[in-house]
Amino acid sequence: MINTTSIAVLPIGEFDTDLVKHEFDAIISAVNRLKANLTLADPVSQEEEARQSVRALSEKNPDLLLIIILRGLSAETIMAAAMMSPAPCLVLPTRGRYALPSSALAVGALQDSMVPVELLYAPPEHPEFMRRLGCFVRAAKAYSQIRNCRIGVVGDLFPNLVSCRYDAQIVNSRLGITLLPISFDAIRSSIQTISGDIQAIKEFHKEITSSCKVDTADENALDAGIKLHLALKQIAQEQKMDGFATECWSRFPKELGLNPCMGFLEDAYILACEGDVMLCISLLIIRYLTASSTFVGDLYDLDLYGI
Repeated sequence: MINTTSIAVLPIGEFDTDLVKHEFDAIISAVNRLKANLTLADPVSQEEEARQSVRALSEKNPDLLLIIILRGLSAETIMAAAMMSPAPCLVLPTRGRYALPSSALAVGALQDSMVPVELLYAPPEHPEFMRRLGCFVRAAKAYSQIRNCRIGVVGDLFPNLVSCRYDAQIVNSRLGITLLPISFDAIRSSIQTISGDIQAIKEFHKEITSSCKVDTADENALDAGIKLHLALKQIAQEQKMDGFATECWSRFPKELGLNPCMGFLEDAYILACEGDVMLCISLLIIRYLTASSTFVGDLYDLDLYGI
């Protein structure tokens, strides 16, 4: 599910001493331990050089831009590079030569401008450097993946979820996520197509009943749930969707006679209940950060005596 992370590297300054080159190489060596795909650019010193270099690096669609600062008096160049980058940026100043003050000034201004950028300053051999670097890289990869997500919206947001309202245009403009309405008629049509694939239904039925006990009276309900799940899976594959936000226990029983909870059994797509698009986005982010399956269910009651 998780592809290799792609990282672009832009040095700002000059390799004018062996000490500077040694520290740069040490940072690159640390980054290489993360098993990412690196693309290294030549050092730049001026703002327009930085823009041109980032423009070229961006053609590789990196998940993260590492801006390695080799000297001071570079804040304007750092800003030019970061503001040109479609990917989030991590600024790594080398030690000495006033690289840190310039980096801090630039990062502060960029964050005020809502540019996704962070600052990491520590010896590359320090364990905390590697821990924080790993966190930044995973976050950048998740950010890159979520910006390419497509979520199918089936039904509406359940009216009681007053804290989960959203605006589809704002979601798209801020996160890059595409929300696609899926009609119940489209799901019915897909279920009819799936119903003809008897072998696929039997195989999934066997897989479930081999690990879970199913009462004989529930066999037909199980097969109906399998057909709905396979229909949603088919729609996800055909339309390249990463998840669904479904108005599940209110509209689904009325429209289709059951709910879509069979979708929680595998990783073909993320499923969020009650049309909660923001929950679906949160689940996808967690999945991209951890490479783990995600699930959120309703809190029905608390057993205070069991705590």
